[in-house]
Amino acid sequence: MKTDHVDILMIHSSEPTEDHGAVYIQPIVIDKTTIVRAAAFRPGDLPSPSVTHSYLFPDDILAQPASPPGF
Repeated sequence: MKTDHVDILMIHSSEPTEDHGAVYIQPIVIDKTTIVRAAAFRPGDLPSPSVTHSYLFPDDILAQPASPPGF
């Protein structure tokens, strides 16, 4: 199926925009705790709402520091 929209994907928690994010055409590998946000954009249309999914790996959570950088 061919579409003329562009999917913009952010790894981590930033909001995807037409100017901020990466276009992925291949599957992505998620092998550690990751937050993924995605939205679709097509010229002349409103952008889709962004969708957020959290992928949690228990070993990463158990090993995280008490005060991770940025928090």
